[in-house]
Amino acid sequence: MTFRQFTALATVAKHGNITKAAQAMRISQPSLSKQLKALEEDYRIRLFSRNGKGIQLTEDGAEFLMRIDPILAQLKNIEARYLNGSRVQEASPLRVGGTYGPSSNILPSLLAVYKKSHPDVAVTLRSNSNGVIHNLVLNGELEVAVCSRPPQSGDLHAEPYVTLKLVAFAAQSDPIAKKKELNLSDLEKIPLIIRTDKASQSTTHLMLTALRKQGYKLNIAMQCESPEAIKTAVSKKLGVGILYEDAVKEGLASGLFKRVHISGLAMEGKTYIIYHKSRPLSTNGDIFLNLLRQWRDEKNQVRQH
Repeated sequence: MTFRQFTALATVAKHGNITKAAQAMRISQPSLSKQLKALEEDYRIRLFSRNGKGIQLTEDGAEFLMRIDPILAQLKNIEARYLNGSRVQEASPLRVGGTYGPSSNILPSLLAVYKKSHPDVAVTLRSNSNGVIHNLVLNGELEVAVCSRPPQSGDLHAEPYVTLKLVAFAAQSDPIAKKKELNLSDLEKIPLIIRTDKASQSTTHLMLTALRKQGYKLNIAMQCESPEAIKTAVSKKLGVGILYEDAVKEGLASGLFKRVHISGLAMEGKTYIIYHKSRPLSTNGDIFLNLLRQWRDEKNQVRQH
């Protein structure tokens, strides 16, 4: 086993093609195939299977790659620090972003973990709609992002992340909060306060669009630019707000807001890690990407148990 073989595995998994991976590593295709074969023999597992377009990781291969990702990230960090003399690279800023749900809790929490081991790295966190964040990654203004929708651009990679819960909530003193449960027909009468989304790509808008297709005439009383504006409007008893649970968790815990249960409405949304397919991440970007993956894998293991 060598670190070179680990790198070979990760490169082939990224490109899904032996020829392209060999070109990226600047070695011959037979040499790359030999390294993969040796890795499979050493660990007695099958790493790849062939499909119509190239090759893909097997289930064992995907798990193996997940376990060596932290090793590769650390190796890259060591090489950058000592082989390349990259004190400048080590101190280069980390620029990440996300849509409003992930930016409420997940990204700030993981950035806090990152800063403990990288106190000298300046960090930028941008929050905006899916389309804006996708463009910022595409243009290189952000390295890694977590969004609620996959990008349309073929130049960006969307890696499935975690599922986030949405909640409907009202002011504690609002008469609506006294109701134990609402049904879907109640949403035609009760004023809803949601976030503005010109592209109609947010989880909330897609959920409400599905209800309209079922024939419900929703009462959208107000659309706000930010989660904070929604919470302010709800606190003034202007209606029921809909936000990701992380964005309103403190208000629910303090008693400022009360969760409103809506029968028959699945209130959750998927998230995706977004990064550029061909633009290499900086050392800091690569470390943070692996931190995101590690947190996701730990969450998944907890759910399985």
